[in-house]
Amino acid sequence: MRSLIRELPYEKPLVAGRYLYQRDGVPTGAVESWRLSLARDGYRFLRVDLNAEAGDGKDSTLYHLVLDASGEPERLSFRHFRRGRQLRGNVLFEGPYVTLTRQSGDERHEVTLERPHGTRFWFPATAALGLVAAPGAGPALTLNRADDFNLWPTHLEASEGAPVSLLIMGKAVTARPVTLAWASERRVVWHDEEPWPLQMERDGLLAVESRRLYYGATRSAQP
Repeated sequence: MRSLIRELPYEKPLVAGRYLYQRDGVPTGAVESWRLSLARDGYRFLRVDLNAEAGDGKDSTLYHLVLDASGEPERLSFRHFRRGRQLRGNVLFEGPYVTLTRQSGDERHEVTLERPHGTRFWFPATAALGLVAAPGAGPALTLNRADDFNLWPTHLEASEGAPVSLLIMGKAVTARPVTLAWASERRVVWHDEEPWPLQMERDGLLAVESRRLYYGATRSAQP
């Protein structure tokens, strides 16, 4: 797994996973790897490597999210590569405001938005959907991949369905589907007692967990 910011000696790894993407049962070539670690003072770092260089898009994105001790986002750094073009950005959360800076070549853009209380945030990756998997509705904020990862304020609705049985890594597991809907977008994620998705579906695209590794004696590793 590649990382935007390498792990430091004081970090304690908690859980890691990997998703394989497929469409109509055929692998797309995209692989998403992620890892959550515990830092000082209860801070947690979520690293995601979404590598689709072998797929049709020929792109990849690295994310590094800093979560404070209460699980709220504090800073997100990301870098996107696509056919020779590189886009880098940072999202900074400061009280009721969030600021995004993006740079591609010599072009630099910055925008600051208000963030209503209770706003939920995620970024375009299956692992990140675990940050908003709890049922509920309210203001939300994400990055719009189709608009060069610009900030997208929206209203998110997360509704949970009845438990179903899934085959994950050759084993039958009981999972709860959660439908996430915002604007014209829709995702369905399935998870067990933890928020990390076991599977994600979007417009016929399926991401299926192919690895989950826990470090230490405890299984629980909340975001």
